Amino acid sequence: MTSGNHVSITKNTNPVATQNEDIDLYKDYYFNQALSLDMSIVEGLKFSTTGNFYGDFYNSNEYTTPIGGAGKTYNGSSTKYSSNDIVMTFNQLLRYNKDWTDYALEALLGHETYKKTLGYYVRNQE
Repeated sequence: MTSGNHVSITKNTNPVATQNEDIDLYKDYYFNQALSLDMSIVEGLKFSTTGNFYGDFYNSNEYTTPIGGAGKTYNGSSTKYSSNDIVMTFNQLLRYNKDWTDYALEALLGHETYKKTLGYYVRNQE
């Protein structure tokens, strides 16, 4: 006679083999870098620029053993996945400011560049 909860194990399941032989490896690297520059060209005229680089590099390897569990049904399985996400953003601003006795002039000219690259690779084998 037992009391409390119990774990059901199907006929193809070998919990020890599954824990010892299955592989789940993941690596995820992030990189984020920013750069900014402000410069006065002449009196009243200022140039500003910023740049940003972001990268996410991800890899995974999964292996299910054919010894027991779900892997036994399919004679084992493996999956390899890799992705690289890269985003770059740059912007430039040119500002002009001039004051006279009764008047003032302010001007702003700007530009932004955005580029995103996504690449991935998936391979499954059963």
